Amino acid sequence: MSTPIIEAQHLSKTFSLQSDHIIRRNLFAAVSDVSFAVYPGETFGIVGESGCGKSTIAKMLMCLESPTSGEILFNGNRIDNLTERARRPIRTRFQMVFQDSGTTLNPRKTIGDLLREPMLYHHIQTAGCIEGRIDELLQDVGLSKNVKNRYPHEFSGGQRQRICIARALSVNPELIVLDEPVSALDVSVQAQILNLLQTLQAKNNLTYIFISHGLGAVRYISHRIAVMYRGRFVETGSCASLFTRPAHPYTRALIDAAPSVDEAALTRKKLLIEGEVGDEIPEGACPLIRRCPLSHEACTRFLHHLSPIPNDHGHESACLRALEANHG
Repeated sequence: MSTPIIEAQHLSKTFSLQSDHIIRRNLFAAVSDVSFAVYPGETFGIVGESGCGKSTIAKMLMCLESPTSGEILFNGNRIDNLTERARRPIRTRFQMVFQDSGTTLNPRKTIGDLLREPMLYHHIQTAGCIEGRIDELLQDVGLSKNVKNRYPHEFSGGQRQRICIARALSVNPELIVLDEPVSALDVSVQAQILNLLQTLQAKNNLTYIFISHGLGAVRYISHRIAVMYRGRFVETGSCASLFTRPAHPYTRALIDAAPSVDEAALTRKKLLIEGEVGDEIPEGACPLIRRCPLSHEACTRFLHHLSPIPNDHGHESACLRALEANHG
């Protein structure tokens, strides 16, 4: 297997809780001991409900947030501990597309300006060649070159997201982190953007980290998937193994809650997760213990980490019961 393009090693992020401008002593762990590697040319999906820590991981990978602990390696070199000045030469090699295109595009600048500025700042194109490159980028994302002098508010949400993708591509990145890029769009537009991303990936040899709370989008575009709950990865595996043989109760509940025509999903007994995400859990216990119908006494004593599932290469689960069942 090739060298990972990006790798997270025991990544954690803790925030101090604040109320009325007074920082409390208790802390909130948004991400807890997460490790993964993403390889060139693949799409690594991260799925989970709102507040589970997905976007915090994205911001740490982009060096927009500093990890409380752990390391981030890009092409084998650590980047989380670099100064911004030292990081600047490699900034163009990893880019991000955010969920809300309306707030990420400066409303006072034309589309041409928004695409022109990063290329000039990073000295990627000369002034004489840049207009041709802008026309090419717009064509690649399905927009006419005639839109260069228009402003973001003149476009639909799907068109603005295409512009954001073009801006990310403008600096010739190797990796793009896509943080909920289609969740604010209509279903038909979502499909168009997902198909566009796949086309661009093949054309430009891109690597994606695709973050979403929607199972359908993650399943459609990802090669491997990590399921996240309360700051931790609870299951990882190939798209096929995770959806046909979900091992963790939380993964099963997510899949069972979504409409499906898969025979395996239709014939399998449904698993229902009850209670609230914010319910307190005993220290050291499984984070799902208060909501899981399969929990037992051992789940209160051990915070289970990802472990390989026997006879299912690359598939890992953090559920003790799932691992016991597979061993049995």
